[in-house]
Amino acid sequence: MASFVGGTLVTLHRLEDGAGVVEMTQRLERRSAYDAAYPVLADRLGADLWTLDGPLARNAGSRGLPVRLIEA
Repeated sequence: MASFVGGTLVTLHRLEDGAGVVEMTQRLERRSAYDAAYPVLADRLGADLWTLDGPLARNAGSRGLPVRLIEA
């Protein structure tokens, strides 16, 4: 689903794998399922996840997930 937000086309992805997000939350030992939703979505899209969240990048990377840290 896509819509315009402030003149920008934004693609919205429905959460289709809630159980996968919960599993990823536990796998990453995160306190927030919000953080785990991004690696799950990246996996579904076949993409690497780039983030400014150092703990998430290190944690996911140590578990073999394609999460990369953007170093500012």
